[in-house]
Amino acid sequence: MEQESQEKMLFQKYLDRTNKFLNITGMYLKEEDSNRSLIQRLRHRWFYCFNSICFNTAIIGQIGWYIEAIMTDKSITEITYFMPCVTLCFLGNLKAFYFVKYAHYVNGVVDNLKKLQNLSSEKQKYRDDVEEEMLKNGLRIYNMFTYMLVCTNGCGLLSFIIGPLLTMAVYYYTTSKIVYLVPFFIWYPNEKYVNYAFRRQFREIIQRHKILIDCVNLLEIIYTKSTLFNVATSSLIICVTGFNITTIDNIIVMMPFISFLLMALLQIVVLCYYGDKIMEYSLEVSNAVYRSQWYMADAAVMKDLLFLSLRTQRACKLTAYEFTDINLNTYARIIGRAWSYFALLQTVYGRKGAKNH
Repeated sequence: MEQESQEKMLFQKYLDRTNKFLNITGMYLKEEDSNRSLIQRLRHRWFYCFNSICFNTAIIGQIGWYIEAIMTDKSITEITYFMPCVTLCFLGNLKAFYFVKYAHYVNGVVDNLKKLQNLSSEKQKYRDDVEEEMLKNGLRIYNMFTYMLVCTNGCGLLSFIIGPLLTMAVYYYTTSKIVYLVPFFIWYPNEKYVNYAFRRQFREIIQRHKILIDCVNLLEIIYTKSTLFNVATSSLIICVTGFNITTIDNIIVMMPFISFLLMALLQIVVLCYYGDKIMEYSLEVSNAVYRSQWYMADAAVMKDLLFLSLRTQRACKLTAYEFTDINLNTYARIIGRAWSYFALLQTVYGRKGAKNH
């Protein structure tokens, strides 16, 4: 009972931590959202709407600057300078919007996880040391990714804000002139062997498996469209950011791009890592059924195990709007494309530099 209570407290702790981060942008979790329309959810999230208006105003300004840069034949370094910021802004926009739009599905995921907590109460006495260690290892990995994401985003935000100030200070110190700078360019318009207890446990396992599949399906609905944009643009972000790092000589100006590169790499590897784990563990269920002593069970249980094995041979997965599966193979392809684009940019930049000389 004490262990069960600790697990529920731990789950509530992580849920509260997630809600604290969401409160910063106004995208908090509310049970009432299950019965609200999209307009009602937006009306109750006025702070999110305010942030979204300011956010999109800046994006429009950056797009305006980009159009102006192309029309005025600016250099490739200046044109690619703002791309990581705008691309990440679009990605954040999509993820935030779909989170609010599908808030009732998000509540469904939370409710399903709470149901799993209740279903796990009967399993506490059957849990061995190996399962306990797997649970602790999963929490360690989750905490590691959480702290890394917080640190990289915090460093990126600080370098984004402080970088122009430091550049202005250095320029003022060397020339005694004040030059106002912004972080990025923006255009401003002014039963034989199986007794009853086993059958009951087996039904609980089936119910647990259905809830887990439902959770993955809900996550697919919430994030599949924004994940497609994420996968499609990650190679571009990594490529252009790496190119900026190699072509910019000023360390202060370079620092935001290093943070952008770390953020781009980390957020896509987290997505692909957990997507890969979902596929791996869902297929392991079928292997576990095969390795069990199914041949010693009665006909009814063997039939149930057969249906379970057939269902679990089809991997449960997250996709980028069904264009590609989210796993580590996708991450490898993203990195490969990013390197190809980077090499192409370096070649084009080197040729232009040679012609200028």
